[in-house]
Amino acid sequence: MREWCEKNGVTDHQLRYWLAKTGSRPQAGTWVCVELVDDGATPSDGGLAIHVGVARIEVRPGFDPTLRCEALRVVASTC
Repeated sequence: MREWCEKNGVTDHQLRYWLAKTGSRPQAGTWVCVELVDDGATPSDGGLAIHVGVARIEVRPGFDPTLRCEALRVVASTC
């Protein structure tokens, strides 16, 4: 985590805060590079659309972090 934080200009404290806030638990080998693109397809309710290959996951306000993690895990293992 320390190496990633240094490389990306983020403090350990900031990363731990966001991991706790999102309910994420980093594991060795689970980090991926993400590019944010404004393609005009963002949900109008302030949600987030995640595209992985041909898969699309929409995260809406009030989502269940555990469900999101499980959905991403399935997509990552099959794409």
